[in-house]
Amino acid sequence: PLVVRTIDYLGEKHPVTAKRTAVVPVARLPLHGPDAIHAFKLLAGSRWTPHPPSDAGIGPNEGKASHGYFKISCEDFPQPGMNLKWISDTIDRLIEEANVSTFVFPSHSVL
Repeated sequence: PLVVRTIDYLGEKHPVTAKRTAVVPVARLPLHGPDAIHAFKLLAGSRWTPHPPSDAGIGPNEGKASHGYFKISCEDFPQPGMNLKWISDTIDRLIEEANVSTFVFPSHSVL
């Protein structure tokens, strides 16, 4: 369920042509319940937003927006496919960690 954005300069070489950006609705990820969804949002940090990013190619009424969106990009590798592979692997690792993590928050503070 990834929306992948690429940039091309009509065949001209440019450093940004290898960059890949992906956006995915969190509700479409294989997360195991509300705790895993919450953990994923915490792990995602600033890459999570409640609304689709303006440059995501996703309209406000598209997709499953109930848990927000995750956006990630990579331009570290010389080949576009390598950058997309890194993004895919990173999302997989975040999902795996969110599904096994237990974040415990106290219901009240003790002074």
